[in-house]
Amino acid sequence: MILDALPIHHDLVAVVIQNGWEEDAKDILLTELKDAGPFLPIDWIKAVANLNEPESYPLLRERFINGPNRSWIYKAVKHLPIEDIPGAVDEAWMRSQDDDHFSRIYMAMIAVTYGHLDALGILVESLTSDMPDSPWIGQEVRPVVLRHVDFRGSNVELENWFKTNRDHLRFDPKSSTFIIATEVE
Repeated sequence: MILDALPIHHDLVAVVIQNGWEEDAKDILLTELKDAGPFLPIDWIKAVANLNEPESYPLLRERFINGPNRSWIYKAVKHLPIEDIPGAVDEAWMRSQDDDHFSRIYMAMIAVTYGHLDALGILVESLTSDMPDSPWIGQEVRPVVLRHVDFRGSNVELENWFKTNRDHLRFDPKSSTFIIATEVE
């Protein structure tokens, strides 16, 4: 009964995941992923990702690039062998330009991992924004910034460091860190 109702009542996907019925619901999950429009529950994406079905990878990639809640989708699919995930991050980052403030910051936390200097700038700027005492900034954003720069200091010092060195920062993919490029490289 749950599987029969799933195409109409998308929230039942949580029951599918809870009971490990993803394989039983495979056809429904894939069909709805293709046809349901942009607003499927994130559990739907998780259920499809749990299938680890190569047929779903292009759909999941497209959903990540164009769908809402990109950061949640990324968390659900980043472990899958989706073709050109760095390219998908590039596209999703570009599309996030018009997202609300928090969605943009969440997407910046992904994009910085792939070497987007402008994403680092947005994250550093958020550290000293109107809500620097927000627990979210301290617990989520600051650790991401610190993971991707070779500098330590207060939020204001990080912002000053970034502004001073922005034109000389280069991304080192091996360490996933922005470093100050030396003149002799």
